[in-house]
Amino acid sequence: MPSDDALSYESTLDTFRTNSPLLPPAFPPIPKSPSEDSTFRRRNSENCVNTGKHISENEEASNSGTSLVINYKKIKFDPRVWVVEFKRSKDEDIWFTPTELDQFRLQAIKRIQQREMRMISSGTGRVINVRPSGNAVRAIYTNPALSIDDDECDDETSKVKLSGSTTPSPSVSFISPNTESFQKILTSEIKSVLVVDPHDLFLKLITKGIVSMLPHVSVTTAHNAGGALERIFDAREKSPLSEGGCTHGFDLIIVEERLTLLRSMYSRQNGEKNSKPQSQRHQFPESGSGLIHNIVREEINMLTTWKLSNWWRSSHPRFALLIGMSAHLDQDREKMKQVGADMMWGKPPPSLNKTLRREILK
Repeated sequence: MPSDDALSYESTLDTFRTNSPLLPPAFPPIPKSPSEDSTFRRRNSENCVNTGKHISENEEASNSGTSLVINYKKIKFDPRVWVVEFKRSKDEDIWFTPTELDQFRLQAIKRIQQREMRMISSGTGRVINVRPSGNAVRAIYTNPALSIDDDECDDETSKVKLSGSTTPSPSVSFISPNTESFQKILTSEIKSVLVVDPHDLFLKLITKGIVSMLPHVSVTTAHNAGGALERIFDAREKSPLSEGGCTHGFDLIIVEERLTLLRSMYSRQNGEKNSKPQSQRHQFPESGSGLIHNIVREEINMLTTWKLSNWWRSSHPRFALLIGMSAHLDQDREKMKQVGADMMWGKPPPSLNKTLRREILK
């Protein structure tokens, strides 16, 4: 039986609710389904057994209401996994061969090395390999040398190299140097070389390097532009265009830019008399860029004539690969490039090895 204090408390609270609108009315208990109630009672009984504690009815009702609220906040997901089957297109199934991947790697290394090359400003033309400071190891694919923009891509694709045949020449980028195909291309593309330099020492050094790089070629030398034109005229007679010869007698022509000094020396050594009238003396280019300019101009005229005449009957004229060379490459590079030089070398020239040979054949 409840005590008098409990009865007085309940009666006072009821009186206060009826007379004061500030307190909310008593809410009825949250209804529970029979299944929820039985489940909760079973769990509570298990907890009581495990912990040895008694749960009152008020605590049970409070926990039941809390459990009902939590049930409304549960997250559901679909356990099914959707699998979509597709087939790759024919172009996507084509992948690079191991040989091509190896060549890509070699080209990437070469591109990085070329980016790190710097010219010494002493005028000797010597190149050194500048490496970044520190010993940090960097992934090759993160090197800035391997980045390319749209302008560079357009420049590479828009370059048109005058070739010696109507059909595209086979690429040597993905051919091993030890294969028979590479050797066949090498012997057919480069057969003769002309080197023009005012100094005998450089002529001997370059000739020795070319022979070591291309053992099958014949090397001819000249001291100035006049001597070079004479060698070209003789080579044309020995190997005319009708027999598949080059337009200027040589497949590769290497020319020193600064020939002016030796031209006067060469004239005195050959006993030329300065008393001859200027009109009686044949005028030759006084620089390597002048000689290259004359050769390129003749090539353009020959190409125009070939296109306007019997281009469908005869083969495309074979033009020489023109290489300008200078001890002051930083000063003469742009001049030689503007007149049509295909490549520019400093002095001493780059290493005449397999890498340079592959670069020449491209």
